[in-house]
Amino acid sequence: MGIDYTTDGIIDSIKLKGIFPDAQQLYLPNDLISLMNSEMRSIVIPQIMSVKQEYFVASYDQDIAAGQSSFFIPSRAVGVKLRDCVLVDSGGAEIPLHRYEPEDIKNGAKNCVTNGFIVDNDQVVLIPSNQDFSSYTLRMKIFRRPNNLVQRSSAALISSIDTGTLEVTCSNMPTTFTTSMTYDFIKGKPSFRAHAEEQAVSVKTGFTLKFVEDLPEDLAVGDWIAETGFSPIPQIPYELHPLIEQRVIIKCLEGMKDKSGMELAKASYEEMIEKFGLLVSPRVDGTPQKIVSRHGVAAFNRSSGVSW
Repeated sequence: MGIDYTTDGIIDSIKLKGIFPDAQQLYLPNDLISLMNSEMRSIVIPQIMSVKQEYFVASYDQDIAAGQSSFFIPSRAVGVKLRDCVLVDSGGAEIPLHRYEPEDIKNGAKNCVTNGFIVDNDQVVLIPSNQDFSSYTLRMKIFRRPNNLVQRSSAALISSIDTGTLEVTCSNMPTTFTTSMTYDFIKGKPSFRAHAEEQAVSVKTGFTLKFVEDLPEDLAVGDWIAETGFSPIPQIPYELHPLIEQRVIIKCLEGMKDKSGMELAKASYEEMIEKFGLLVSPRVDGTPQKIVSRHGVAAFNRSSGVSW
């Protein structure tokens, strides 16, 4: 029997650790899922990001049309924030862009000595705006928001894959799945990342889905298909799943007015947090991190090989 990484396994663990009987009706599985989502977004994800070890980083490429200078930040970006923003040339090389403040582009961008960008609400605006960037691709690197959690029954477990016909057969199929929806492919083992997002389906037959685009090369039996934006597994390091469990236990005991139990649960959580840093930082123990100066015109030209 394999490890149950899914929300169903987490719910079982919450009931066991919190000593919540199955007969209790105050917190049903969907209620526990809602608490998991809330605690993961408000507490656990910020804690993981605070160690600044490149967790959740994902790249999103956008074509640049002639004359285009404004681009929306991907909707999956945590806090609508960027990790980095670069141009990609025809050879695949990344060319750094300098980030400017809005004040820098006053008076015709005279203070901007290299090509760059500003952040304007939920958009990136390339500077100077009259520059033709259409020979490049814009790559935004974001902290990708983990998908909202659902029960295992709301996702489909992959049992066979046919890359030729683009058909994926599953051991179960939620009744809510239709060809009008799009889907995410979720890796079934750590790191639980998304192989692909927003994949369209042309045909649904029984437990089989026929997709429109080529299937991801690393898609495997045991991975999951879920409605876009959802996942049956928390997309955080497996060793940190207990943090979600403990946060939910605390909220349940708070709702049950069990003050003494809640205090004990909080004490246990604080102990877990003390050890949290040992699990996630640094991500590479054997090699010291090299510090490279990336500020100034010389640094930009040196890294890109291009004189702006």
